[in-house]
Amino acid sequence: MLERIGIPKGDSHEVWEIGLPERGRCAAGRRVRKQQEGCVDDDPVGVDDGAGCDGDDGGVSAGDERHGGGGHDSVVGNDTVIGNDPVERNDRVVCGGDEVPADPGWSDRVGRLHLAQRRWVELRAAVPGRFQDRLDLFNAQFPNGIDGHPVQITVLDDQTTATGAVQVANQLIDKKVAAVVSTSFAAGVDQQFTAFNAAKVPVIGYLLSDKYADPAAFPYAFSVAPTLKTTAEATAKWLDASGLKRLAFISDGSDSSKNVIANVKTALTTLAPNTTVVDVEQYQPGATDVSTQVAAVKAAKPDVVYATSTTGGFTPVWQAMRTANLTDVAVLASPGAWYAGFDAMGPLQAKAYSPYTGCAASVDATFGAPTVKIMDAYRALFPKTFVNMLTDVQNESVPLALIKSAIEKYHSVDPDAIKRGLEETKDTFYDIQFAFSPTNHNGVTGDYGAAVCTMAPPYAGGTALIPISSKKYVPGSAAGSTTGTTPSS
Repeated sequence: MLERIGIPKGDSHEVWEIGLPERGRCAAGRRVRKQQEGCVDDDPVGVDDGAGCDGDDGGVSAGDERHGGGGHDSVVGNDTVIGNDPVERNDRVVCGGDEVPADPGWSDRVGRLHLAQRRWVELRAAVPGRFQDRLDLFNAQFPNGIDGHPVQITVLDDQTTATGAVQVANQLIDKKVAAVVSTSFAAGVDQQFTAFNAAKVPVIGYLLSDKYADPAAFPYAFSVAPTLKTTAEATAKWLDASGLKRLAFISDGSDSSKNVIANVKTALTTLAPNTTVVDVEQYQPGATDVSTQVAAVKAAKPDVVYATSTTGGFTPVWQAMRTANLTDVAVLASPGAWYAGFDAMGPLQAKAYSPYTGCAASVDATFGAPTVKIMDAYRALFPKTFVNMLTDVQNESVPLALIKSAIEKYHSVDPDAIKRGLEETKDTFYDIQFAFSPTNHNGVTGDYGAAVCTMAPPYAGGTALIPISSKKYVPGSAAGSTTGTTPSS
């Protein structure tokens, strides 16, 4: 079943496919070596064709993890040998030899449950192996898998292109996948959604555009995140409660940023009628000097500045604001500001907030053991100052739990059965509450739904560093508190 693994070094646009083994057998014996630089060694076990990967030692037998003297010695231990018998590698069974029974309630696609998993790259660091780690935790928590079927992982690479994204989508559709857990964030995502929608493939993930939030247009799209509209409404309520009346935007001009601005403007009309947008400035993605735009923002005399970007261009904004002494204002920022240029905020941190999801109601918030275990696993992968491990739980573990719940509700991988199961879901997964319906496919709600969150410490969740949701702006202290967890360097 593990057909192809390609992990280009530094590439953040992989598509991960998680699937059940074919009914009654493991995959045909193949050695699939996960390499960097896009290298894929897929020779049959015990055979070497002499081509392909540096470090190929020519005829590695099943179970052998040795590498030759080439350029990939750093990936020793990542060989995955698949045969018709159980094979253990790195302390895990990668393909068990037990037959998968043909449960009467399953369709012809028994053993063909595939879940395509995407790395959430816009805001998170690319960490090799993280999804296998998450899958290991999922399988440890649910040893019977999904409805009695084990779950495995393979990788499909979309090459960060529209063409590649569409090819991957069509490949999954050709495999008769039962569901897709998130999609590519690369070019071509619209074509992917169109293809999945036409093929009636349910998609569950962190969907970044509200165009997929309309169940009438995209009946098989489900998101673990709130809509931009819902987040904008939370932002407008926060602005109104804070008494902030003059709002200026500075943006990278991306489509996503334009959507954020448009949604906030709409929400202001009814939820914060006393707040006026006094300026909207735009800079080119990748710009290193935005002093002209910041000067225009300052001239508009805002009492709150909203910096929105999906390209990570925050450092120049903070530097320009500090140079221009534009530091006596409240700051709103896209969530990416935590991960790109947070340190550059300096004194702005104490006045900074982010409209987001997955933030705790207080520094004293507690979490269940499964959630803590997964957050601890993420903490081991990321730098210790990296904020909000609950984000990764929400975006990577919750979709797996949702698809498990939906499939097991009707014991079927039929797309309409999965869709119905998801639409009837009103439950809590890893401490995050969801309430989907036929008219609401963005089901996150409760404490961890849309909110305006403090960017600076204190944080909840111990080393998980979970930001705190805020009811209103507290000048001089973003959290309005001196207790909680502060990240150490």
